[in-house]
Amino acid sequence: MALLLHIETSSSLCSVALSEDLRPLAERNAGDSNAHASQLTVLIDELMQECGHALSQLNAVCLSAGPGSYTGLRIGSSTAKGLCYALDIPLISISTLEIQARVALLHTGAPYACALIDARRMEAYTGIYAADTGRILEKACELNEEQVRQWADAYPGIVFCGNAVPKIEYMLDMLTLPMHTHRLTASLMIPFTYEKWTLKQFSDLALFTPNYIKTWEEGRDQQKKGPGAA
Repeated sequence: MALLLHIETSSSLCSVALSEDLRPLAERNAGDSNAHASQLTVLIDELMQECGHALSQLNAVCLSAGPGSYTGLRIGSSTAKGLCYALDIPLISISTLEIQARVALLHTGAPYACALIDARRMEAYTGIYAADTGRILEKACELNEEQVRQWADAYPGIVFCGNAVPKIEYMLDMLTLPMHTHRLTASLMIPFTYEKWTLKQFSDLALFTPNYIKTWEEGRDQQKKGPGAA
């Protein structure tokens, strides 16, 4: 039986969960926005105490690997890697876009899902997944009606999810396109990271870095250019 710690810090919510194989044991979330630096290790300690387990009993640490908040991903990654090095256990990483999309696919039965993670202004980190074949694309995209129409035409029956959906909700309503809303927490990772555990799909600790897609420097330069920047 595998005891797995799950860490999700890609958004403003800091979330951790513990599972035995596919069975969720408990979850802890920090309600204060952007509390990752001060709360992540506290949440992990509280979670382990609540479940009556020690860190030394963990078989792997599972990380939502981005894209998302640069700071959140950096803190989550450094904590996860530190635990794996200290305990000599593997790291399992999974795309945050994949988690969002696969949750939407499971709950709606749609053939395709488009996960949109807020990248500020009218941009989003975008992941399109097919229910039968998996990932189609992951990249940063500008959100506009033409782009949404292209996705709808290319992937009939597509459902939209993620925290950037409110930016295009009026477009989806106008085009009568479905959306699925769910709060991204660590427990949502469990079925997908356990699948990676059974397949022994582990990340290389020495080489692993989160998937930022757009780097912090790029985001900062864009902010300096002002609202009218391309």
